[in-house]
Amino acid sequence: MLRLSPDQIEQRLPVLEYQVKRLDALVKDLLTISQLDREAELMDSAPVQLLPLVHQIVQGQQLLAGQKQIQLTADLPDGLPMIMGDSQSIERVIVNLVANALAYTPDGGQVHVQANRQHGEVIFSVKDTGIGISPTELGRIFDRFYRTPSARRKTAGTGLGLPIVKKIVELHGGRIEVESEEGVGSEFRVYFPIKAK
Repeated sequence: MLRLSPDQIEQRLPVLEYQVKRLDALVKDLLTISQLDREAELMDSAPVQLLPLVHQIVQGQQLLAGQKQIQLTADLPDGLPMIMGDSQSIERVIVNLVANALAYTPDGGQVHVQANRQHGEVIFSVKDTGIGISPTELGRIFDRFYRTPSARRKTAGTGLGLPIVKKIVELHGGRIEVESEEGVGSEFRVYFPIKAK
């Protein structure tokens, strides 16, 4: 039986703590996607003002952006119409996309958040000057558990964040698109239908 000294135990604790956090994140993501798979429609649907939600999230991410010397900007026009949906789920979509952009953008880069109205939709987009995604990998980024090789080297993750985002957007009657160029950056655009009057 292997016996560890107190010093050896103390040295291993950060690794164990990191692994526990990763397992916790994986379990939470698995529970979320399992729940979303069971729901044919949103359980809680109410009018949602997107602008205050996006403002709050962008402000909340400014500290992390500042630590990486990333310029995080937002273009959010007044008078954006409401959308119907679950505000917590919509918040998760926005947080995930902004956090991903910050995680995959090198220090000193830029992340720009924008929302506007076009035809019968509200469009929310996040554009970054990050590592980008190769054309061969672009078609797989919404697959469950898939992480691009560059993403695996850059940050830890479960490979469920973007599939959860896509599922939430689809449950809201919307769609998500991405354009990316390796070494240049990515832009994710989410289209939500405007609340009927």
